Amino acid sequence: MNDFIQLFQYTFFQNALYASLLISILSAIIGTYIVARKNVFISGGITHASFGGIGIATTWV
Repeated sequence: MNDFIQLFQYTFFQNALYASLLISILSAIIGTYIVARKNVFISGGITHASFGGIGIATTWV
């Protein structure tokens, strides 16, 4: 275990740890944004489809 901890005395390993932490946080934020935008597009598509259905239904009645 001491050998593993001693690896972090090197600047390269410290930079790699910082970079991996930063990338994981940024990926979580970007992934959440993309999923939220996808849900918005899906709901917009459903809304437009229902407006078309309502328009057809009112012309036939």
